[in-house]
Amino acid sequence: MAALRPRGIWKTASLWIAYLCGAPLSSSSALWRATFKGGASLKAPSNVLSYPPNDPLFPHQKTFFEALHVKEVWEAVTESGLPRKDAIVTIIDTGIAPGHPEFEGKLLEGYDASGAWPESLKDHNGHGTAMAGVLGANINNGVGIAGIADRVKIRAIRMTHHVNGASYTQTTRSWEAALTFDDTDVIVFANVMPFEHNLSLFFKRVLKKAVRKGILVLTSTTNSDNVDGPEENALPCSLANSISGVLCIAGTRAVEPLVLSTGASKLASFGVPSTRVVHPSPKRNGSEWEYIRNWGSSAATAAVGGLVALMKSFKNFKPAEIGRILLNSTEGRCRTKFGEEMLYGVLRPELAIRQAIALAR
Repeated sequence: MAALRPRGIWKTASLWIAYLCGAPLSSSSALWRATFKGGASLKAPSNVLSYPPNDPLFPHQKTFFEALHVKEVWEAVTESGLPRKDAIVTIIDTGIAPGHPEFEGKLLEGYDASGAWPESLKDHNGHGTAMAGVLGANINNGVGIAGIADRVKIRAIRMTHHVNGASYTQTTRSWEAALTFDDTDVIVFANVMPFEHNLSLFFKRVLKKAVRKGILVLTSTTNSDNVDGPEENALPCSLANSISGVLCIAGTRAVEPLVLSTGASKLASFGVPSTRVVHPSPKRNGSEWEYIRNWGSSAATAAVGGLVALMKSFKNFKPAEIGRILLNSTEGRCRTKFGEEMLYGVLRPELAIRQAIALAR
């Protein structure tokens, strides 16, 4: 298990070996290539919430979607009859794959905070592209995978152009850039940093500022089994319970939703299934784009981002309201694979969307 990086360096919260270590994909991962004739030129995505979606890689997503009760979530949305708008999600990460067909019609102008020249949002790591895909890949357009949310616009803030990490300066610059936008509904920051006093003060300031602007912030636990070690205090996850409108998400097993994928998750807000996840990659060979199956708390955080986008499409709920709805939609007690119980449960997305619909009427 990879350890946290030295002070001032972040690592992506998921143990996605192909991205973080530059090593071959693990034996538990799978890779597919999807061909799009004419490059990225596609017919307009339908984004109809009809289950099961016709996206060709959906059979490989089925276990993940069933664990999230996506069928029930989409049915509740379509049967509500309520007017909806696009929710705007800002993803602070490694950028996004330019021209990827999964995001056609969904990308807003982003910002490159990496300091690289020339400026670009190009994703050299893959983590940012994966987050955007899990959250909001085009649905029912006969291409690749299906995301969670249909009515969503995505803004990518590229924090780093490196493969493995970002500096303290890049991190602060990314958050400052993200908070200059006044239309953001949700910020997804599926990254972790070692606890350090000055960094803690920085995150307290920007997280509180985000909430004051009406933005819900979603972050994630580290994927470490070092229970009671320094990973338990990783930032910004360890601040979530003290700031209303900020949530930290732990990953659980899709086939055993109450069992955590990794142990160092004591300060999470709740657990969310996040194994057997298929996501897009920025890698391509001609007209073929690569898709990868993996797992991690980052994917759990992105999935919640998609759910919240669906909720916010009905009403501009305040961050604290969204937090209450989600926390009230958990059940049971999450536990480690060794049987240690946490103080939080696993999210039931279909209960959350039904609460949101009832409050939006």
